[in-house]
Amino acid sequence: MRGGGSAAGEGGAARVRLGPSEAIGAAVASALTMLRLRSLRTAQRRAEGVWHKEWPHVAVVTTASLPWLTGTSINPLLRAAYLAKRGHKVKLAVPFLPVEDQRVVYPGGVTFASPALQTAHVWEWLEQRAGLSAAALGGRLAIEFYPARYAEEFGSAIPMGDLTMLFDPETESDVCVLEEPEHLNWFHKGRAWCAAFKLVVGIVHTNYVEYAKTFKDGSRVRTASLYAINRAMCGSYCHKTIKLSDTIQALPRSVTANVHGVRDSFIDVGKAVAALGDDTSGAFSEAARAQGDGLGTGAYFIGKVLWAKGHRRLLDLLAHQKAVEPASPARVLVVGSGPDEAEVRAECTRLGLDSTVKFAPAMDHGSLKLRAFKVLVNPSRSDVICTTTAEALAMGKFVVCEEHPSNAFFAKHFPRNCLTYKDEAGFVRMLGFALANSPPPLTQEEQAVLSWESATDRFLAIAREDSGKMRYQPGILDSATRIVHQGAGAGRVGDLFRQAAGAGPASKQYMVRRKLAKGKGEKLTGMADPSVWFNLEPVAE
Repeated sequence: MRGGGSAAGEGGAARVRLGPSEAIGAAVASALTMLRLRSLRTAQRRAEGVWHKEWPHVAVVTTASLPWLTGTSINPLLRAAYLAKRGHKVKLAVPFLPVEDQRVVYPGGVTFASPALQTAHVWEWLEQRAGLSAAALGGRLAIEFYPARYAEEFGSAIPMGDLTMLFDPETESDVCVLEEPEHLNWFHKGRAWCAAFKLVVGIVHTNYVEYAKTFKDGSRVRTASLYAINRAMCGSYCHKTIKLSDTIQALPRSVTANVHGVRDSFIDVGKAVAALGDDTSGAFSEAARAQGDGLGTGAYFIGKVLWAKGHRRLLDLLAHQKAVEPASPARVLVVGSGPDEAEVRAECTRLGLDSTVKFAPAMDHGSLKLRAFKVLVNPSRSDVICTTTAEALAMGKFVVCEEHPSNAFFAKHFPRNCLTYKDEAGFVRMLGFALANSPPPLTQEEQAVLSWESATDRFLAIAREDSGKMRYQPGILDSATRIVHQGAGAGRVGDLFRQAAGAGPASKQYMVRRKLAKGKGEKLTGMADPSVWFNLEPVAE
C-alpha cells in the first residue's frame, strides 16, 4: 500500500504524525530538558572542581551569635575556627539584632551598639574559652554580621535581606555551609545559594517539627506544613544536607553524621579525671569541696528552660522515681533560664518536688560550679544531638538519657558512660546506678571522638564525598519550588507573605530596604552596615 503517513515502512515501527501545537510543545519540552541537563552539567563541573584548590574558601552562615549561648551560635563558630586552623580562609556570617531584641535574647542584659563591639566579644570568647586567637588562626577567619530581627513565635533570629551579598562572587564562592538551612531560607529572597556557590552543604541542628508539636497552638496541619517547608528549603537551596541524627525528618540528598565536637577545655577536664585511674570519685569530691556555694552534688540538667527542651519529661520521671523510692528521692539541679521558667517551677511545686529539685540560673557548662556533679540527666526528645551530653561525657561524667535516635551516637561510642533507658523503670534503675557509682574514665580514643579535630575530619569527608555528582544537584522540582518561594517573598506582597507566615518584626523587609535606599539617595545593592537597618527615620514614599 502506498501513501498513508500513518502506515509503517516495511518491517518498521508505526509513526505518529503530530499536529502543529503538539509539535511545538514537544520541541519546547525537548529544549527545556536540554537546557536543564546543560545547567546540571555546569553545576556538576563547578562542584567537582571546588576541591581541586588546595584550600577552598569556606563561607559559614548561621542563625545565632554569642553571647547567646546556644548550639547554633557556638558550634558554627567552632566549626569555622577549626576549618581556618586547617588552612582554609573562612568567613562566618552571624546575625546582628537591634538593641531591643538583644535585651530579650542575650543573658545578663548585655547589649552591643554596633557589630564591631559584638565582634570583639566573639573573639574574646573564642580565645578565652577555646584557646583560638586571631593570631593562632593566621588571620584566616573573618566574622561578618548581617541584619536580623528576633521573631518570638519561632524563638529565632530571622535574616533581613539577601545574605548571598555578604560574599565576594570572585573570591568567596567555593563552599558554603548553611547552619540550619531550613531556618535561614524560610524567608530568603535573593540569589539562589547553589548558584552563588560551587558547593552548598546544609547542617540541620534543630528538630523544628518536634518543637511544633509542643506549641500550645500546635496542630497536625501546622506540623505537616513545617515538615513540607523544611524539606523544600533544604532541597531547593542545598546540594547536600547533613542531619546530625535521625531525629530529623527525611530530607533530599541527606547524610546522617555527627559533625560537632566539644571544646578542648571540656576534654582537658576529662583527662584530669582519667589521670586518677579507675576510681574517679576523688575528682568530684574535690570539686564539691571547692564549690563553696551550696549548689550540691549528684545529678543535674542544663539547658534553656522551655517545655520543649525536656523539662516536662524530667519532672514526670523524677515524680515517678520519688513515688517508687520514697526513702531516697533523687536530688537534681535544674540549670538554665528561659521563658517557661515560672511554669516549670510551679509544676515542680505541684508535683511535690520542691525539696529535691533546685534551680540555678544559666551558666557555662564548664563552670567550676558544676564540676562536683557526676551525672547529667538529659530526658529531651527534641534535641537533634545534644551538645551538653557531649560536653558531660568529655568531662568524664555519666549521662542518663533516653534510648532515642538523638542519643545513638553517644550510646554507640560511649557505652560505659552513656546510660540509656526505655521507660520509667529503666530511668530509675540507670539514675540509681549512676548516683551510686563512679564514672569510668574515658580512653584516649573516646576523648578523640569528641574533639573538634575529629568532627572537622568527619565534616570534610562528607563535604568532599561525591561532590558534583548528578545525584547531589537540585532537580527540576527543587528549582521550581525555589522560583515559587522567591516570587512569594518579592516586593510589597513579600512583606505580607512574611507577616502571614509569622516572621514578626522581620516581615517588612521590602519597606525597610526602600527606606534605607531612599535615605542613601541611591538604589541599595549591598547589605550595608547591619546597624543602619534599624530605627530608620520615616522616608516619604
